[in-house]
Amino acid sequence: MTILCVRFQLPPAHEAALPGLLGLLEEFTPVVQALPPDEALAEAVMPGGSAA
Repeated sequence: MTILCVRFQLPPAHEAALPGLLGLLEEFTPVVQALPPDEALAEAVMPGGSAA
């Protein structure tokens, strides 16, 4: 399994967008864990649905 760490690096004025970005990430992989304040861990899934 490959784990990606995603850091959104949004300016403080745009932090309200974080839940929407996590929701978008969840459309690509079912395994997402939010890491405050602006990061997420996600399982990398290869095209065709198999885990990397």
